[in-house]
Formats: sequence, structure tokens, C-alpha cells
Amino acid sequence: MSTESAKQFIKRMQEDKAFAGAVEKLGGKEERAAFIKQQGFDFSKEELTETASEMNALDVVGGKCCGIRCETDNHKCPEWGA
Repeated sequence: MSTESAKQFIKRMQEDKAFAGAVEKLGGKEERAAFIKQQGFDFSKEELTETASEMNALDVVGGKCCGIRCETDNHKCPEWGA
């Protein structure tokens, strides 16, 4: 797992609307995690949260980080449990 993979995932979510839409349409956390890993990304929820915070991506596009709704006031992402 790596923060570099998390960074690439965030960039793809921001730049590739079709990919972001596919991730957002998936059911629960397990289904999303499996899809993301199948796409070649490998990071923990902690690495995603840390990387999103460093990239100021927690509130990108109206309160979304990486296509997942976030509580931007305290930087918690309920989908990832961070």
C-alpha cells in the first residue's frame, strides 16, 4: 500500500469523470475497495485520508474527496471510515 497510489487515485477521480461515476455507483465499502484494487490502486483508508488532506482534495467539487462524500469540517469520510 502506498500514498503514491492514493495520490494517483485522487487525480484519476478528479480528472476522469467516467471512472469517478463508476466508483460512485458501486454499492458498499467492500465493493468499492475491490473495484479500486482491480483498477491497480493499492492504499489504505488512512493513506487515502492523509493524501487527500495533503492535496487539499477533501473538499474538491462541492464537498467531495475522490468522489466520496466527506464531512469537510473535520475531514472525515464516512464511506472509508476515516
